Amino acid sequence: MNLFFIISDYLNQTYPIGLLKEKLWYADNSLKIIELTHQIKLNNIAEAAFVAKNIQTSDNQPYNLIVKVGYSKKLIIYEQFNNYYLLPDNGILTLLFENPDLNKVYAVDRENEAIALQSMVKKDMSALEQFRGFKWLTEKKPHQVDQFLMSEAIHINQHGNCYFNIKKTDFEAFVADRPYQIRVQYFNTAICKKVSEHLSQIEAGTPGVVFNKAGYLKLMFNMGNAQKLLRIKEDTKIIIEKL
Repeated sequence: MNLFFIISDYLNQTYPIGLLKEKLWYADNSLKIIELTHQIKLNNIAEAAFVAKNIQTSDNQPYNLIVKVGYSKKLIIYEQFNNYYLLPDNGILTLLFENPDLNKVYAVDRENEAIALQSMVKKDMSALEQFRGFKWLTEKKPHQVDQFLMSEAIHINQHGNCYFNIKKTDFEAFVADRPYQIRVQYFNTAICKKVSEHLSQIEAGTPGVVFNKAGYLKLMFNMGNAQKLLRIKEDTKIIIEKL
């Protein structure tokens, strides 16, 4: 089965979604298309990358991913482990992959999007050889200053749980078994002094943090809405301080 996921910031603009699906069906009308979400906040590539990293298929079935978030003059086609990605050339590639193989990157002009889609459907990049080449964009990472590690919110779900672009590996390397506390920007007091394994370990009526399955730091409130109670916005930072 040739599986395509779509992530976009189109919101309620249905016609671009229909036009994109028509291009895919024109290439192969037997495709399985899953519209994962069109509710990404406008131009928020960090949120789009977060959603993409949570894709899991049965038995690790190969898949294709199309991301339509933000604008760029060129599109990126990338292959990894038999999965194919069509992305805007606006930095999202380096949010999805820490060390992408530049030999498998194609920078395609927008007017050649149909060729790119057909290549993904056929899993044959030979038609894109002329588009090899990639201008490296700076990867967005958590910001470290002395004993502080800071990160902005990248996704807030309907329950008010807030996700930050601190991966478990980054966190463990930073704290290095030293005591620490975690607080939210604009609050002087710590919300917790440890990362919990599960929501059940967070005392009722209090905030806490866990790492989700994809390894991202997740701020929660047991029996409450973390976004509302802690006034979290898209640019709100979570701060980890070594003691």
